[in-house]
Amino acid sequence: HAFDLYSELRGVLKQLEVPHGQLPELDADLEAMKIAGVDPASIEMSYHLRIPEEGASIFSNLKKMGPFPVGPSVAFIDPSDGGDFTAMSIIRAYGEGVAVKGKLWKKAWYHALDDIVEILKSHNVQQLFFEINATGRQPIGQLREALSEAGIGVVAVFSQSNKHSTILAAGNIAHMIHLSSDSDAAYSKQVIRYEYGADHDDAPDSLARCLEKLGLIRGKEKEK
Repeated sequence: HAFDLYSELRGVLKQLEVPHGQLPELDADLEAMKIAGVDPASIEMSYHLRIPEEGASIFSNLKKMGPFPVGPSVAFIDPSDGGDFTAMSIIRAYGEGVAVKGKLWKKAWYHALDDIVEILKSHNVQQLFFEINATGRQPIGQLREALSEAGIGVVAVFSQSNKHSTILAAGNIAHMIHLSSDSDAAYSKQVIRYEYGADHDDAPDSLARCLEKLGLIRGKEKEK
C-alpha cells in the first residue's frame, strides 16, 4: 500500500520527505485544484517550489504605498546575533490587505535595541513577536523590561515551518501586501528581489513569519 511504502521511505531518505509527484497516491489532485479555479502559478509555487518565469519575483504583485499609516499594529523581529541582518516587519490592516513597514540593521538585535524600542513605541505597536530559534528565551525578558512602560506585549516565537515555503506562501498573497515608502531601502530590496538561495533573506523571512503569526498564511512544517 502506498502509505506503507511512504512509511518505509521516511526512514531511509535523508530529507525525510517524498517530493510531490513521486507517489501519486499521496499527492494532492492538482488537476482538480486547477478546475476549481486555483491559480496555476500558486500551484507551481506551493507544490513544485517553482517560481513562474513571468513576473520579476515571488513578490512581483506586491503593492507600494506612501508612508506607513497611523494606528495600532504588530511587529515581528527576525534577530541576528551578529554577522547577519536583524529584520523587523511592522504590520497593520489596510484596505482588504495589510500595510507593511520594514526595518533592517546589519548588526545584532541587542545593538539595535534602542532603535527597536523607539520605533515600536512611535508606531503604536501593540504586540511584538520575537523569533527565538537561534537566541533562546533570554532576549524576551530584556525586551519585556524595555517595553513594559509602553504596554507592548512581547511573545516568544519558535518557528517550526520551512522558511522558503513560508516565504512562498507570503508571495501568494503579495497582491494584498502594501509596502510603505518609509521602509528601509535594504529591507525593500531583500523582499522585492527574493529568490530561493538568496544571500540575504532576513527581510522576507520576518515579513512571512509575521503574516504566519497573524494567520494569513501557513508554511510547510520543517522536516524532523
